[in-house]
Amino acid sequence: MTQDTLPSNPLAARRTHASEAIISTLKKLPQVLKLSKNKDIESRKADRALCNAQHAHDPIAHPDAASDDELFITLSDAPIDALSPASRIKKITSKLSPTSARDLMFTFISSSTLKRARDDDELKPATKKLKEETSIPAGMNMLPRFSPYLTELYLNNMHLPLSLFMSNNLDLVNNTHKSITTVKHNAPGATSSDKQICVLDTAAFERKILAEKNMDHWQWLEGVQNFVTFLKGYWSNRDHKQVKHWSRHFAFFAQAEKQETNFLAILATNIKLCCAYNVHPVVFSFEYYSQQLMEEIFNLHIAE
Repeated sequence: MTQDTLPSNPLAARRTHASEAIISTLKKLPQVLKLSKNKDIESRKADRALCNAQHAHDPIAHPDAASDDELFITLSDAPIDALSPASRIKKITSKLSPTSARDLMFTFISSSTLKRARDDDELKPATKKLKEETSIPAGMNMLPRFSPYLTELYLNNMHLPLSLFMSNNLDLVNNTHKSITTVKHNAPGATSSDKQICVLDTAAFERKILAEKNMDHWQWLEGVQNFVTFLKGYWSNRDHKQVKHWSRHFAFFAQAEKQETNFLAILATNIKLCCAYNVHPVVFSFEYYSQQLMEEIFNLHIAE
């Protein structure tokens, strides 16, 4: 610490004010704050020195001389680092094992972050943002809205029944999301110690509303169209490999021969290949799809 922060005579009484109350208050200030205030005093001293020099040079233009009797705040003899919070934490953690020190620092940082978050929440007014209006050109239909439940299922490689993507069912999920049935599942690749994820219960939805295997041809086509729209909106890229795969997937079934006659086989093969892709994604192959569809058509003919 510099000499000009201390009285010139070390045996003289350390006073900066006549008031004992002010002296007591100054003594209780943190060392860092004392240094900060001394810097302010030093700056004011420089201003007054300039004022005095101007007065001595030209008393007419600068008639007022400045008093220079402001003293610095007395600093303690303790090193600044030993008094700072960071140094105290460092001193404490140096006596702990690496694991205990890490846990202590993690707890300290977490509690500080949570406190700041709570303080920020208290300062923010509780305001609700109104939804923006959407303009719809004449002759155009409103674009479907897709619930976050659908995105959660998709990102966790779970089967999305096309019955969920019928327009009226999309509205149903969006408008009744608070009462929608959910279920806990293990995420793909999760271990027994990992936390389960909460997703929409597709089995309950199919039981209560409409099962994918019971859709008619037009319902299925509507679900396909909305599902591809969902993918394009999520990836924001028509050339993404997921968009390309599912576009080719559904185009194959939409262009299959004897749509009405073979629709049940088309529906069953689509569900089978969708579920298989979630477990083990494979590149679209016209020959493989044709083989799978022919097997399903053959099985249905035998069942009849």
